[in-house]
Amino acid sequence: MGLFVLGVGLSTLLSVGLESTHWFPEDFPVGSIGAGLFAGLFGGPLGLLIARRRLGDRLSAALRESGGKWRHGRLTVTPGLIVFEPYRRQTTLVRGTREEYRVGRVGDDTGRRPPRRQLLWINPQLHIVDLDTDRGRREIALLPTALTTLRERLSEPSLAGDASSSPSGP
Repeated sequence: MGLFVLGVGLSTLLSVGLESTHWFPEDFPVGSIGAGLFAGLFGGPLGLLIARRRLGDRLSAALRESGGKWRHGRLTVTPGLIVFEPYRRQTTLVRGTREEYRVGRVGDDTGRRPPRRQLLWINPQLHIVDLDTDRGRREIALLPTALTTLRERLSEPSLAGDASSSPSGP
Protein backbone atom coordinates (compact mmCIF):
# COMPACT_ATOMS: atom_id res chain seq x y z
CA MET A 1 0.00 0.00 0.00
CA GLY A 2 2.84 2.37 0.81
CA LEU A 3 4.42 1.91 -2.61
CA PHE A 4 1.04 2.51 -4.25
CA VAL A 5 0.84 5.87 -2.47
CA LEU A 6 4.47 6.55 -3.44
CA GLY A 7 3.57 6.00 -7.10
CA VAL A 8 0.64 8.40 -6.88
CA GLY A 9 2.87 10.96 -5.15
CA LEU A 10 5.59 10.67 -7.79
CA SER A 11 3.04 11.08 -10.58
CA THR A 12 1.57 14.14 -8.87
CA LEU A 13 5.02 15.72 -8.55
CA LEU A 14 5.75 14.94 -12.19
CA SER A 15 2.50 16.48 -13.40
CA VAL A 16 3.01 19.62 -11.28
CA GLY A 17 6.58 19.86 -12.54
CA LEU A 18 5.47 19.55 -16.16
CA GLU A 19 2.84 22.23 -15.61
CA SER A 20 5.30 24.62 -13.96
CA THR A 21 7.81 24.28 -16.79
CA HIS A 22 5.06 25.06 -19.32
CA TRP A 23 5.60 21.75 -21.08
CA PHE A 24 1.88 21.56 -21.90
CA PRO A 25 0.32 23.92 -24.46
CA GLU A 26 -1.15 27.11 -23.07
CA ASP A 27 -4.80 26.08 -23.60
CA PHE A 28 -4.32 22.57 -22.19
CA PRO A 29 -6.43 22.18 -19.01
CA VAL A 30 -3.80 20.73 -16.71
CA GLY A 31 -4.29 22.54 -13.42
CA SER A 32 -5.23 20.58 -10.34
CA ILE A 33 -7.79 18.45 -12.22
CA GLY A 34 -5.20 17.40 -14.79
CA ALA A 35 -2.65 16.69 -12.07
CA GLY A 36 -5.19 14.55 -10.23
CA LEU A 37 -6.09 12.64 -13.38
CA PHE A 38 -2.45 12.10 -14.26
CA ALA A 39 -1.67 10.89 -10.75
CA GLY A 40 -4.66 8.57 -10.69
CA LEU A 41 -4.11 7.10 -14.13
CA PHE A 42 -0.36 6.62 -13.94
CA GLY A 43 0.51 6.72 -10.24
CA GLY A 44 -1.45 3.68 -9.11
CA PRO A 45 -0.02 1.32 -11.72
CA LEU A 46 3.44 2.80 -11.21
CA GLY A 47 3.23 2.14 -7.47
CA LEU A 48 2.05 -1.43 -8.07
CA LEU A 49 4.88 -1.99 -10.57
CA ILE A 50 7.43 -0.73 -8.04
CA ALA A 51 5.95 -2.99 -5.36
CA ARG A 52 6.01 -6.01 -7.68
CA ARG A 53 9.67 -5.41 -8.54
CA ARG A 54 10.66 -4.99 -4.88
CA LEU A 55 8.82 -8.07 -3.64
CA GLY A 56 8.61 -10.31 -6.72
CA ASP A 57 7.12 -13.70 -5.92
CA ARG A 58 8.23 -13.47 -2.30
CA LEU A 59 5.84 -13.08 0.61
CA SER A 60 5.94 -10.28 3.14
CA ALA A 61 5.63 -11.52 6.73
CA ALA A 62 6.59 -11.02 10.35
CA LEU A 63 8.51 -13.75 12.19
CA ARG A 64 9.48 -14.28 15.81
CA GLU A 65 10.49 -16.89 18.32
CA SER A 66 7.47 -17.81 20.44
CA GLY A 67 6.76 -14.77 22.62
CA GLY A 68 9.73 -12.80 21.23
CA LYS A 69 9.96 -9.57 19.28
CA TRP A 70 8.49 -9.41 15.76
CA ARG A 71 10.89 -9.04 12.85
CA HIS A 72 9.44 -7.98 9.51
CA GLY A 73 10.86 -9.33 6.29
CA ARG A 74 10.25 -11.20 3.10
CA LEU A 75 10.03 -14.93 2.60
CA THR A 76 11.24 -17.01 -0.29
CA VAL A 77 9.34 -20.27 -0.04
CA THR A 78 10.30 -23.56 -1.67
CA PRO A 79 9.07 -27.06 -0.77
CA GLY A 80 10.03 -27.67 2.85
CA LEU A 81 12.22 -24.55 3.12
CA ILE A 82 11.67 -20.89 4.02
CA VAL A 83 14.35 -18.23 3.53
CA PHE A 84 13.67 -15.15 5.67
CA GLU A 85 15.33 -11.84 4.78
CA PRO A 86 14.71 -9.21 7.49
CA TYR A 87 13.71 -5.67 6.57
CA ARG A 88 15.33 -2.58 7.98
CA ARG A 89 12.74 -1.58 10.57
CA GLN A 90 9.35 -1.75 8.81
CA THR A 91 10.52 -0.59 5.39
CA THR A 92 11.00 -3.01 2.49
CA LEU A 93 14.76 -2.46 2.45
CA VAL A 94 16.43 -5.77 3.18
CA ARG A 95 18.97 -5.65 6.02
CA GLY A 96 20.78 -8.36 7.88
CA THR A 97 21.58 -11.94 7.13
CA ARG A 98 19.31 -14.41 5.42
CA GLU A 99 17.98 -17.15 7.63
CA GLU A 100 16.99 -20.56 6.32
CA TYR A 101 14.39 -22.65 8.09
CA ARG A 102 13.49 -26.24 7.27
CA VAL A 103 9.78 -26.39 7.95
CA GLY A 104 8.22 -29.49 9.46
CA ARG A 105 4.68 -28.25 10.02
CA VAL A 106 2.61 -25.11 9.66
CA GLY A 107 0.03 -24.76 12.42
CA ASP A 108 -3.69 -24.32 11.87
CA ASP A 109 -5.08 -20.87 11.19
CA THR A 110 -7.20 -20.29 14.27
CA GLY A 111 -7.72 -16.61 13.48
CA ARG A 112 -5.27 -15.53 16.19
CA ARG A 113 -4.24 -11.93 15.66
CA PRO A 114 -1.76 -9.53 17.25
CA PRO A 115 -2.90 -7.85 20.46
CA ARG A 116 -3.94 -4.19 20.31
CA ARG A 117 -0.90 -3.08 22.27
CA GLN A 118 1.27 -4.13 19.29
CA LEU A 119 -0.75 -2.04 16.83
CA LEU A 120 2.22 0.21 16.01
CA TRP A 121 4.55 -2.72 15.27
CA ILE A 122 2.42 -5.21 13.38
CA ASN A 123 -0.58 -5.08 11.08
CA PRO A 124 -3.71 -6.08 13.03
CA GLN A 125 -5.11 -7.89 9.97
CA LEU A 126 -2.36 -10.51 10.02
CA HIS A 127 -3.07 -14.03 11.23
CA ILE A 128 -0.51 -15.64 13.55
CA VAL A 129 0.27 -19.33 13.14
CA ASP A 130 2.88 -21.62 14.67
CA LEU A 131 5.72 -22.89 12.53
CA ASP A 132 7.73 -25.97 13.51
CA THR A 133 11.24 -25.62 12.08
CA ASP A 134 14.66 -27.17 12.46
CA ARG A 135 15.52 -24.21 14.74
CA GLY A 136 12.56 -24.74 17.03
CA ARG A 137 9.08 -23.32 17.13
CA ARG A 138 8.51 -19.93 15.53
CA GLU A 139 5.45 -17.78 15.05
CA ILE A 140 4.73 -16.28 11.67
CA ALA A 141 2.22 -13.53 10.91
CA LEU A 142 0.78 -13.31 7.40
CA LEU A 143 -2.32 -12.11 5.63
CA PRO A 144 -4.76 -15.01 5.09
CA THR A 145 -4.09 -15.07 1.32
CA ALA A 146 -0.32 -15.17 1.91
CA LEU A 147 -0.82 -17.97 4.42
CA THR A 148 -2.60 -20.02 1.76
CA THR A 149 0.24 -19.32 -0.67
CA LEU A 150 2.80 -20.32 1.99
CA ARG A 151 1.08 -23.67 2.55
CA GLU A 152 0.85 -24.34 -1.20
CA ARG A 153 4.50 -23.55 -1.87
CA LEU A 154 5.76 -25.56 1.10
CA SER A 155 3.89 -28.66 -0.02
CA GLU A 156 4.64 -28.49 -3.76
CA PRO A 157 6.45 -31.63 -4.90
CA SER A 158 9.97 -30.97 -6.05
CA LEU A 159 10.86 -31.75 -9.63
CA ALA A 160 13.86 -33.81 -8.53
CA GLY A 161 11.62 -35.89 -6.27
CA ASP A 162 9.18 -36.50 -9.12
CA ALA A 163 11.96 -37.60 -11.49
CA SER A 164 13.46 -40.01 -8.98
CA SER A 165 10.11 -41.59 -8.15
CA SER A 166 9.30 -42.41 -11.75
CA PRO A 167 10.26 -45.91 -12.81
CA SER A 168 13.45 -46.05 -14.78
CA GLY A 169 14.20 -48.93 -16.95
CA PRO A 170 14.13 -50.17 -20.52
